[in-house]
Amino acid sequence: MASDLIFPADTRNDGFAIDSMARRNGTPETIVRELLQNSLDAAREAGKATRDNPARVTFTITECSWDEVPGQQAYRTAFEKAVEYRQAHGNELPQAEIRVIERISAALQQLTVRLLFCRDNGIGIDDMERILNESNSSKPRKGGGSIGVGHLTAYAGSDTRYILYAGCSETKGDIAGGHAILAAHIGGGKRISANGYYVRESADLFSIHGRYQADMPLLLQREIDLLEDTGTVVCITGFNGFHDDDPVNEIARVTATYFLAAILSDEMVVDIENRLSGEHMRVDRETLRDILRREEMELRTRTGWLAGNRAMRAFETLWSGQALRFGSDVEVYYRPLEAIRTRSQVNVFRGGMWVALNPTRPPGLSLQNLSHLRTFDCVVLLHPNEDESSLYGLARAAEGTDHIEFDQYGAMTQEQRSQMQEHFAIIATKLSEVIGNRAEERSYSPEGFATVPSLGSQPQRVLPRVRHRNQGTRTATTRKSNGEDDLDHDGTNRRNRRRRGSSPTPGKRVWVRSTTNIGSDPSTLIVAWQPHEEEDSRNLSVRVLIPSGSDETCERITEPRWLQLASIEASGITTRVGSDPYELPLPKQSGVIRIHLAEPLDNIAGVELDVVRRRPMGVRTDAENRTDAANVNGRTD
Repeated sequence: MASDLIFPADTRNDGFAIDSMARRNGTPETIVRELLQNSLDAAREAGKATRDNPARVTFTITECSWDEVPGQQAYRTAFEKAVEYRQAHGNELPQAEIRVIERISAALQQLTVRLLFCRDNGIGIDDMERILNESNSSKPRKGGGSIGVGHLTAYAGSDTRYILYAGCSETKGDIAGGHAILAAHIGGGKRISANGYYVRESADLFSIHGRYQADMPLLLQREIDLLEDTGTVVCITGFNGFHDDDPVNEIARVTATYFLAAILSDEMVVDIENRLSGEHMRVDRETLRDILRREEMELRTRTGWLAGNRAMRAFETLWSGQALRFGSDVEVYYRPLEAIRTRSQVNVFRGGMWVALNPTRPPGLSLQNLSHLRTFDCVVLLHPNEDESSLYGLARAAEGTDHIEFDQYGAMTQEQRSQMQEHFAIIATKLSEVIGNRAEERSYSPEGFATVPSLGSQPQRVLPRVRHRNQGTRTATTRKSNGEDDLDHDGTNRRNRRRRGSSPTPGKRVWVRSTTNIGSDPSTLIVAWQPHEEEDSRNLSVRVLIPSGSDETCERITEPRWLQLASIEASGITTRVGSDPYELPLPKQSGVIRIHLAEPLDNIAGVELDVVRRRPMGVRTDAENRTDAANVNGRTD
């Protein structure tokens, strides 16, 4: 029996715009997270996702001719009729529909179509209806992702809104199917559904056993053949690359950020391959830190998502923090943050996947309730548990469809809310015991205003003679004198004083834009820099300065303090300090660098970068050349 893309009769008059897809608009957070969630769940159902037998997921970016896409002719026909119907029988189309029509039209005009395959080694597919029928959403008790409604997230990555599936399971062997979402139209005197399904042709399509299933097309068979035993293949046709120039890096970023607990525990390994460019990247325990470091400067992201800086902090807490156990399925890692000026944070991972940052509901682990503690980082790991009253089961019930924050907490029963709050309160109590309360608050000091302890009484400083700007004569006056004119407070002659080696060599300052943040290591600064458009980025050097300030009495002004450097790291290349311990050369290309200091930094407030231009070795300035020329002429004369 042949298979094809079939659009059945339906009474609904759906347009091209669907809220569940439009609001995601191709963001890799939703698309990649949902694919990885379902793959990790499927691996666990197959008895995998362990250190010895991890879940293996492969993303492949490639392309094929339109003739290789199953049901492509039926797809073109349905699209043309849907556009004609919407334009003829509807009011002015909204911009969301116009945008969808334009993207599909542009894709169909190409000779080839770009694809994104996601292949896993999970339990496979034994019921295509469970995936394709959006009204039949289900989630395994041990699962993180949603089957049914959850598969709609993949459409945000498809300009054609056509997704194909294939699976190999122990019970059903190889099966395939597909789902296209266009718009309703009229055909044969009936209203035709916006939803088309790639299935075996039948007179009674949706009433036979094995409905929604199709013969395996060659396009999917090639991917199924790569499976060692069981597994699933998802194919996003018309892949839009997340509207980004580097989709491989985007997949790696989302994987490392949101599944860092599963990756770090060796439960999952993810490969990303771009067959069009030859690029390949693996996300595993060995590469995880480097991938997270690329996004470490990201302090804020779109509402609800996990920023790169916070993900890196969670990684460091899991890597080096102290562990607490609460039964067999709850693990907590924590580390006090003594030297880093930042807020505390609590991350919750369920089944290896990040689900909440600083949860406010239930209130047990909210930062407001933990504000009396010293600054700390905490990661809560909830391991799979089929008991719905376990913290894993309660957290799963409290999540929304995007699996970020516990926004369904209010919809739970009173008993469930009480149980979840009790679980979190137990964790909070233990954290209070091991972290400890804050020390007595120090006197207030405005942010960014450097202070040092008072140095006590000092000899009166003689100020130099100055010329008042409003005087027309060259008469100099002495504001104060005690017979030690032109002496510093320590008795050193100001005019004859030499540079003491506590500051870098003077140089011509260069105007650059920069953002500085302290890394997980308090002796490391993470800097994103870019020269002003009028500046040249060559032959630049960087110094780190704590500008002048005041002591706690506000009576003594302190001099600027230059920080000694150890090395600078850029694009995997490390340059160590040379003869001048206060200065290091900047790379030729702007971007993100890591400056390693010779000693830890207690506070980043007020820290400034000072960038100067240095003359390359052997290159003479115009002034030096003119001076040499004058000397030669003088000797000649």
